Amino acid sequence: MVSHIAFFRTETHRGLEIFQLMIESLDVGLDQLLLRKLLNTPLLDIIEATAGTLKVDYQIVIVDCRKHFSDLKNVFLPHHSPSHSRIALIDPVPNNRRNIFEMGFADFLSLPVLAPELHVRLIGQCLALSLRDQKFLYSPVALVERCCTHLADHIAQSVSVDLLVKMFNTNHNTLTTMFKQEMGLPPIAWQRMKRLEGAAHQLRATNRPITTIAADFGYDLPGNFSTAFRRHFGMTPNKYRKNERRKS
Repeated sequence: MVSHIAFFRTETHRGLEIFQLMIESLDVGLDQLLLRKLLNTPLLDIIEATAGTLKVDYQIVIVDCRKHFSDLKNVFLPHHSPSHSRIALIDPVPNNRRNIFEMGFADFLSLPVLAPELHVRLIGQCLALSLRDQKFLYSPVALVERCCTHLADHIAQSVSVDLLVKMFNTNHNTLTTMFKQEMGLPPIAWQRMKRLEGAAHQLRATNRPITTIAADFGYDLPGNFSTAFRRHFGMTPNKYRKNERRKS
């Protein structure tokens, strides 16, 4: 029996991410007890939503190992993806703490559950889940990853370094230096490259008009797109499309 407790969001190295907290227990009312303790912290932004109405990044399940799993060695934890974490709820016995880690639990809680302890354990799992999940699309350096994600998500928009500096609470020198070390280009040049590579993929894979593709990647003037594309690929978009089709 697995019951939903709450959706919440908190800050990780990727920014605000959404978590779902659940409990596996036959103890009726334990979910509401934990929810009341969750509501007493500004660190976890509780979201009023129902399953299916929002995208959940990670799930944390508290497994009640007190009465119903007295022998922790018999607890079977199937393999779960990096987006899942399990916390054992145990009686405060020293051997239990050792056993739960041997069994593959990520952490533990013991009764009576204290609100500060619950908050710290959850925040710890939030950060651990985010760090171990292989969702790094561009760089394991947090600042660079967040900038790249924003630039890619807003590929058709002109984003300034000053805006990135404000968004990610850093300074111009730190951002540009770290970004260039990781990606080989300054942020705006990197976004321009991603624009042109995305447009080239569309030219190869679709029959969409070149002007439409150009607009989708932030080039409202076809002449500007053609000039940038030729500078990057050494030929016009039209010639590139014809060459690629001859190869296939």
